[in-house]
Amino acid sequence: LYRVIGELESLGDSGENISRILQRTNIHNISFDSQTISRLNNMISLVEKALTVMNANLASVGTPAFSIDAAIKAEDDINILRDKYREEAIENLESSRDNYQSINYFLDLLSEFEAMGDFIINISQSLDKQFN
Repeated sequence: LYRVIGELESLGDSGENISRILQRTNIHNISFDSQTISRLNNMISLVEKALTVMNANLASVGTPAFSIDAAIKAEDDINILRDKYREEAIENLESSRDNYQSINYFLDLLSEFEAMGDFIINISQSLDKQFN
């Protein structure tokens, strides 16, 4: 249970880190284009799905409803999308230096969302190991 508590705290820390990144974008007058916003929203949707699975697992520990497979799939989906978006962003950096800061902030946000996915899966894995 201590590990679950620690991972939940880390989730909160990632949320705080995201807010700091967004504050820095405002301070530097950086805005994201509609495609970048759409990509961030896609990533947020996957993190929300992972949170839904985690919450379901927290509520169903020790029962047949508990699903480590669903938690693993949610984490894999986050990682796949992160890899795709990161690769595209790096290609953008190499081809055009015009939006360097914007792409770096985007990459920072991607990293935080992926870290959230890691914390979320760690919670389900801890529950699975301890109680199932």
